[in-house]
Amino acid sequence: MDVKDRIDKLRMSRGWTLNKLAMEIGVSDTTVYSWFNEQNYQPSRKTIEDVCEVFGITAAEFYADIDFDKLRAKEAVMLEAFRAVPDKQKDQVIEIVKSFKRE
Repeated sequence: MDVKDRIDKLRMSRGWTLNKLAMEIGVSDTTVYSWFNEQNYQPSRKTIEDVCEVFGITAAEFYADIDFDKLRAKEAVMLEAFRAVPDKQKDQVIEIVKSFKRE
């Protein structure tokens, strides 16, 4: 999945139009339309950071190749819950989950 596909997937997950996306990330409608209509036109790094902020994800999550459509329902719930865990406690959560691994 490329950058434009990822942005479009995030946009559609919220049911936003391209105009709404532009408004939320603080760029012009023309800029957003250019991403999808001009072959070599790409969002800037700053714009991608703004996209991540608006959608409440990190840059690592944005660029991850996880296909969220193929996650089982409980896996998706776990990921959503993990995002709410304070950063200081995320390592502890990971260790707890690992302790349940079947050997």
